[in-house]
Amino acid sequence: MPHKNFVRVFLISLVLTIFSTSVYAWGFSRHHPKPTIKDAISAYVFNSDIRIQRLLAYNGALLYRLGDNIHIVLPSDQFFLQPTSELNWLRYYVLDAIANFLTFFPDTVIHIEAFTDNVGSDEESVEVSRKKAERIKAYLWAHGIDERRLDATGYGRIHDVASNRTVHGSAMNRRVEIHFLSNPT
Repeated sequence: MPHKNFVRVFLISLVLTIFSTSVYAWGFSRHHPKPTIKDAISAYVFNSDIRIQRLLAYNGALLYRLGDNIHIVLPSDQFFLQPTSELNWLRYYVLDAIANFLTFFPDTVIHIEAFTDNVGSDEESVEVSRKKAERIKAYLWAHGIDERRLDATGYGRIHDVASNRTVHGSAMNRRVEIHFLSNPT
């Protein structure tokens, strides 16, 4: 079985390459504890983090970490056709990258929360934001993310992050937040 041996050697060399990179990147030396394979995988995921941060930033989105949890904020004006809740097909590649990124964290629970500005009634705002959250959930599910890991909620106009008195503030309030929770409660 030469093919199996090749795959085995390739995987071992890949892990060792990542491992040696993580040793350099994390600054391990003889004075630090011996690095583990988990450290190597963490370094690989960290580097993937940087790549997706750049992609998201280029498209007006934001990725940040709080403790063990990862959060992505997508501006609705960029990712949905306005004023509907239809996904903007020009941004599918970003959602594909998010779905691929989720494969690094198979044990996480994903909460998708959508928000609107102060235009329209409370009921309309909740309905539009619910549809947007459901669209993102359906897209991720269609791209291989287990539906049991996905939770979508539309909040409408509550939880503003900026004043609705300006165009820029209203745009900031129209958003979808994706939370990857490592310790769901």
